[in-house]
Amino acid sequence: MTKAEKRYFRLYAQLQGGSKMYMTLFDLFDRCSSLEEALEAFSRLYPQTQADTTLKYLYSQLLECLLHLRSGEDLQHQLFERISAAAILFERGLYEEAFRALNRAKKQAELHHQDLLALLIRQSELRYLSLRNFGTLDEKRLVGKQIRIIDLIKRIRSKHWHNQLYDILKFRFHHKGYARSERDQQKLNDLLLHELNLVANDRGRTFETEELHALFQATYFLSVGNYPAALRHYRGLIRRFEEDRPEGQRPPLPYRQALEGILNTLLAVGLYDEVPYFAAQLVGGRLDAPEVTLDDVARVYLYRSLALVHAGRLDEAVDWRHRFEERLFRKLHLLGLAIQLRLWLQDAVLWLFVGQLSEARKQMRKILASGKLLHAFPDYRAARLVNLLLLAEAGDYDWVAYEVASFRREIRGEKGQPQYAMEKLLFRFVQAYPLPFDRAACVRLWNRFEPTARQIREDRYERSLLVVCDFPAWMQSRLTAGSLSAILAETLQKALPDPLLTETESDPFLTEPEPDSLPATESH
Repeated sequence: MTKAEKRYFRLYAQLQGGSKMYMTLFDLFDRCSSLEEALEAFSRLYPQTQADTTLKYLYSQLLECLLHLRSGEDLQHQLFERISAAAILFERGLYEEAFRALNRAKKQAELHHQDLLALLIRQSELRYLSLRNFGTLDEKRLVGKQIRIIDLIKRIRSKHWHNQLYDILKFRFHHKGYARSERDQQKLNDLLLHELNLVANDRGRTFETEELHALFQATYFLSVGNYPAALRHYRGLIRRFEEDRPEGQRPPLPYRQALEGILNTLLAVGLYDEVPYFAAQLVGGRLDAPEVTLDDVARVYLYRSLALVHAGRLDEAVDWRHRFEERLFRKLHLLGLAIQLRLWLQDAVLWLFVGQLSEARKQMRKILASGKLLHAFPDYRAARLVNLLLLAEAGDYDWVAYEVASFRREIRGEKGQPQYAMEKLLFRFVQAYPLPFDRAACVRLWNRFEPTARQIREDRYERSLLVVCDFPAWMQSRLTAGSLSAILAETLQKALPDPLLTETESDPFLTEPEPDSLPATESH
């Protein structure tokens, strides 16, 4: 819940009579680090009360409160209320008032592209007219109303097909990860052809279908490693949101998807100075705003941390991490599994890169102790690769050999699924442990690895794995005794992004922002 929702719920509870034990439980949830800890604390305070019963009552009160809070803000809720009001008025014989209520709801629904509700309103209008034997309505106007309903159905059907293709693509992207080869790209090309055919035959284009088309194209190009095209589509979509949406009615979900797509693309191509601006846009420029959720805080932290680490600004990344200890990391159990995995993994990489191996292993144990809950996420495979480095650094060479063999068995069992070249190189590296004491021998070993590492950096299918952890930079640092920060910064300087990617204004966040007071954003 946001700060504003928590404050509203406390005010809402004060209006209720009787015992307020459920508010004690609510406060415990806000302070404790897990559900079990909160329930145990509640049982100690009220040993005669069933915690499960109080929990269910708290749930019902929270849901009722949030529905009441949203009733004044949510457009769909307002439209449903007007539809219900029209039904009551019609039943009471106030026919003109009922049709006026429907007409106001219809105009509002069509203004804000609420096609499903607009269809329901128009159908209700026709039903009421039929019950009144159509009154003074002539046949031409009746047919016109019926045609508009048919047009709405066509638009809804078109939007459904666009949604279906985009959801399939999005599912593959989030559950299978980036394309690793031409074969993977060919599987996505089939979806692309279907989507292009749908666009070509869609005669009733709306903002929603164009929005879904842009999201589909951008996600496709991001999946196959065509970062310039992905970034152009995402930026174009952002501009459309700014220009075409009615003021105050920008839908948050597609806008957020476009922002996260831009951030993923910027990280993949190394434009780290651009990241703070778009990360701040996820929360409107202020992390302490009442409507900001814990998930918003997590994503702002994650994208900013990734940018700092890959730019070689490790001291700043550690400072950024400490600022979120209370605000985020003590509440990770409240987040979804996917974002928990990404935060634990980023923590492990950060502590590994700054040499705090015990902290890195602590985060990795959280991932490995999850059983099979996290296995379905693409980042879990990357976490196992980071764990290989930690095992090698700890001198646990038997486990290194076991993990490498396990990886190879799984790859053979994936029905021809290609292996990352980075994975092959990393296996060779960890199997070279213990590293030679002779510095010259280590440098010779790096000279053997370096050509492959350079090819990996130039391969678009490998970039997605390097966004999680810059394995070549770590290997170079260990074998040449060079500063990891310097190596990361030098790698960034050598990378020359496509000129099409740099069509942006200067970054407004040149100074390190405080977690609760990000600078106000400007139009970008």
